[in-house]
This record gives sequence, structure tokens and C-alpha cells, in this order.
Amino acid sequence: MGGDGALSLHNGDDDDTNNTMDKADITKIETTLKGLSYGLLRPTTTHDSAGRALLFIDPSRLANYNKHNEDERFGVARALWYVLHSMLEGNETAQKVGIVVVAYPHHAKLSYLDRKLMKMNVESLSGCIPVRLGGFHICHPPWFFGKVAFPLMKLVMRERMRKRVRVHVGSEEKVLKELEEVGMGREVLPSEIGGDVVLDNDGWMQDMVNLYTVALFTWRTDLNVNLS
Repeated sequence: MGGDGALSLHNGDDDDTNNTMDKADITKIETTLKGLSYGLLRPTTTHDSAGRALLFIDPSRLANYNKHNEDERFGVARALWYVLHSMLEGNETAQKVGIVVVAYPHHAKLSYLDRKLMKMNVESLSGCIPVRLGGFHICHPPWFFGKVAFPLMKLVMRERMRKRVRVHVGSEEKVLKELEEVGMGREVLPSEIGGDVVLDNDGWMQDMVNLYTVALFTWRTDLNVNLS
């Protein structure tokens, strides 16, 4: 982890990465890793009763996100693509039946809202990324959600996606009961909303970086073999 909480690809004693990748590529990778490190988008590694993979979104994790930095914005947007790819890769059931989004914006602040990022992410979920969206559940929204955030979301959502949005308000038990009625019991939901699943974003990030490191090493080895 770097000083800002983001994982870094740089190795002070090895410039091979810099020799095979230009600075623009390195910047894209590092901003994507930073976007992932926020934990805005976290796979639960669990599924609903129909076999759809669950994606947990918590906008309150963007407290340190700089919405005035274009590189950071694209980093978070690319993080969504990366997370969805990781959820679908090797998961034939999820590839067929899709995913379900469970959003928990309860602790988010209005100042965290980035309209451009919201538009990019909603458009990605609406059809840019080849994934079936089985449901979009928004739990315990803050006061400004209905007045500001949701109207903006609906502007960029396709009609098919809008029909899949459900807003859950009330007590924790009431919301959990409503989610259970659509196939998501406590055992598959994150602890943030009263479920049993404890999400470890740092651990998941490290696993992903380890996979990336292996893939990069393999790519560099193949490249050297092909050029020799």
C-alpha cells in the first residue's frame, strides 16, 4: 500500500515495468488501483437465490475522492469495469443470470456527489458493460437522494434499468426483510446493512494485485521469448 492507501506498481529496484509500459499506461493502472482502494465498489463473493452475483456499492467510501481530478474520476470508472470482470470471470452462472447491485448511500454526503462519475457508472451498468443487471437495490438513502441523486440517475438510466431499481427505507429489520423477499438473506448481505458477510477490501485488492503481477510476469516472459 502507498501512503494514500492505494496500491502501487512501482518497484524501486526494477525499471522493467517502465521499459515495457509508457507513463500513460502506468498512470491508468495506478489510478485504477486507487479507484479500487476506495472500496466504493466491492464484490461480496455471494449470490442471491437465483445465482446472481452481488455487487455492494457504498458512496460514503468516496470521502477522500477528488472529483475535480479527471484521472481519479476515470480511475474509479475503470474500477467498476475491473470489479465486474472479476465477478464474472470463471463464474458461468453469473455470466448467464447476471448480477444484483446493493447500494448503501446512507452515510454519504452531498459533497461526495460527482455527476460526471455517476453518469459514467450508470451508463456502464446500463449497457456498455456486457453484464445482465437483475436488480438495483438502494438501501437507507440519505435525505438528498430523492431530491438530487436519484433524479440525476434516472436521467442517464435506460428504461429497462429504471424498472429494476428498488428503494428500501425504514428500520434495518424492515429493509432486511424486503431484501430477503427478493432472494437475499442475511447470509449473503454485507455487515454494513445488517448482513453476515464481512467485506475485506484490502485483502481482496491484494489478491487482485497478486493475480495482476502473475499475469504481467507471464506477459513479459512471453514477450521476451517472442523477441529473442
